[in-house]
Amino acid sequence: MNIKNLFNTLLDFSYFSFKSSRSFKPLIVVIEPTYLCNLRCKSCNLWRNFEKANSKGTILTTSEYRNLFKELEKMGIFTLVISGGEPFLRRDILKIIASAKKYNLKLYITTNGTVLTRKAIKSLVRLQVDDIAFSLDSAFPGIHDFIRGRKGAFLKTVEAIDAIIKEKERNKTSRPRISINTVVSKYNIKSLSEICYKLEKIKIFRFYYPTNISEDSLNEINRFFSQQIYSGQFYNLDVLPKKEELTSFLNDLKRIRKSILFKPPMFSKSLFHQCIFFWIATVISPYGDVYPCTLLDKFKIGNIRNESLEDIWNNNKYRRLRSSFIKNRFKVCEECSCGINIRDVINRSMFFLT
Repeated sequence: MNIKNLFNTLLDFSYFSFKSSRSFKPLIVVIEPTYLCNLRCKSCNLWRNFEKANSKGTILTTSEYRNLFKELEKMGIFTLVISGGEPFLRRDILKIIASAKKYNLKLYITTNGTVLTRKAIKSLVRLQVDDIAFSLDSAFPGIHDFIRGRKGAFLKTVEAIDAIIKEKERNKTSRPRISINTVVSKYNIKSLSEICYKLEKIKIFRFYYPTNISEDSLNEINRFFSQQIYSGQFYNLDVLPKKEELTSFLNDLKRIRKSILFKPPMFSKSLFHQCIFFWIATVISPYGDVYPCTLLDKFKIGNIRNESLEDIWNNNKYRRLRSSFIKNRFKVCEECSCGINIRDVINRSMFFLT
């Protein structure tokens, strides 16, 4: 990342500080190439949502993604997140990744790692993907497989991690960096810290506490906008651990000398901790629909098949949404753990400087 991009980052912060409904440009674009997933995670409801995962809409083509990446480069956007679903279930995912790197995008990919082929691993290293975050919920195979709903999932994920490390060593490169994403639940809370100890070569760990949205909060925001803007279907709250178990785990993390990010509900009165997702990031579905964040999955801002992302970014609907969140403290934001605050952006910026 160069000085120009850092300057633009500061501009985005200033826009939010002045409580503007406009934003300079997104710093981060999240694409979801597919909603399909081969695992059946206990904490996730996406795979249960049959209608969404099997929409009758036509997914974006390789060519359409290429046009999007070309626009992102022109706009000066430097960070692309590829999420899902499981992105590697798309047959053309390597072409999509190659296209993103062609347009100088810093690439962060989340995956469960169970369907990564030898060809894919070699390509990811050759293309110099910046970061791959593997989902791993325990250092113990039995616990991980139980949570992920597939026997043998742990072994496949760990094998994929080892294969990428070896491929990097063969090519004498530090890219892609490997990190671990873990969802905290009642099933793994007592043994979570073991992940950090057993995966010695992994330096970055992210622990996520499932977003806990109450029915009252859900009704409040849907009532305010006179439509359903959040379905409440992403997380299964039956997996939440007990408060005392969570406190014990957080104390364990303090003793681990690795880079650890824990994302609990993070909304506060301090600007440094407020979510600024609407001002710096956006989400694009497999069908080209643009959403303001990963939580508000029913509030479509536009579609990149009908207009450019640049036009969508500050259109009337986006600006009205930002204005509403400036003027109102919605409970749904207080309970969300998916947001991005200034600390997250600074950490991500420093990550891409190295």
